[in-house]
Amino acid sequence: MTRASVFAVVLLVACGESGDSGVQNPVRDQYETWIKIEPPGIVCGNNTQYKFFASFSATSDKLVVVFEPGGACWDYDSCTGRNGIRGAANVDGLKDNHWEKASFISPFLSRFDDTSPSRDWNMVYIPYCTGDVHTGNNVVTYDPLSCGDMLAFAINCLRNRLTQMLPRAGAADLAAKVDIALVNAVVDDVEVVASQALTNVRRLQAASGG
Repeated sequence: MTRASVFAVVLLVACGESGDSGVQNPVRDQYETWIKIEPPGIVCGNNTQYKFFASFSATSDKLVVVFEPGGACWDYDSCTGRNGIRGAANVDGLKDNHWEKASFISPFLSRFDDTSPSRDWNMVYIPYCTGDVHTGNNVVTYDPLSCGDMLAFAINCLRNRLTQMLPRAGAADLAAKVDIALVNAVVDDVEVVASQALTNVRRLQAASGG
């Protein structure tokens, strides 16, 4: 887990001169719809696949690029969302429909706002899920054990380290067959129940003075 930005950065680029005749951009398969792009080897703070989104224009060579804002992160709690809004953004990674937030992040990414100067431009939306103010080049792993949270440590291992732990235990063949999506779905349910149980135990301990 790493660190985050606090405001949206907007880059407006005019790719063609006003006197140009016709659009210079290459022909695209789709126009005015958001296309998901997943750069190989690029991940979010929780080690899930990073993605950004582009929407091409058939009528303009101009380009707007918007960087999604978010909160700063510096330890396990702030990088995993346990600090609430006082921490990193999108701590669980990015969904394929994350592009739906684009026009809410910035009016420059809306094709339906008549007042927007970039309404007919090419658009690129850069989501934020690394907690590094879009500028980090270092990987830091924050261990939940450092704050004495065994439950968080176990959940983190199941989500992000299971396929690495199995080969070390001599079960490499089993690791190749693990359905991570299914594991995460089950862990989601386990985490809810376990977290509630832990909360109840702490309340009982507080009430009894233990």
